[in-house]
Amino acid sequence: MLDLRSEDASKSRSTSLASTIVMGAECAFVKQFSLGVLYTNRNTQPNNISEMTFSANYRPNSWFNLTGSYSMIQSLGNSFGIGLKIGPLFLGTDYMYLGNNSKCANAQIGISIPIGKSKSKI
Repeated sequence: MLDLRSEDASKSRSTSLASTIVMGAECAFVKQFSLGVLYTNRNTQPNNISEMTFSANYRPNSWFNLTGSYSMIQSLGNSFGIGLKIGPLFLGTDYMYLGNNSKCANAQIGISIPIGKSKSKI
């Protein structure tokens, strides 16, 4: 049914995993607003892929969050994203490109289910 065949390998093959370095920082100006930066470097052969993304975050309360991001390296500075959290539901996009050849966008949707006891408020 699967038509599997056994053959001798003429030469060996080896591969390696690419390492990734991620560094980020966030600075809160007021309780509800913060700015962040994220640097990512993927060490692939033969090239390294670097990316730097800036974000602005608005969190008026625990059940509503809004964020926007802009990448100055990815897509030659024409890449941005947005994210929205309402209760346990998350909607987000990144790598949106609004140029002449705008053919793609990356979108995510998810739900958060807390596990364990909630933290006591002091």
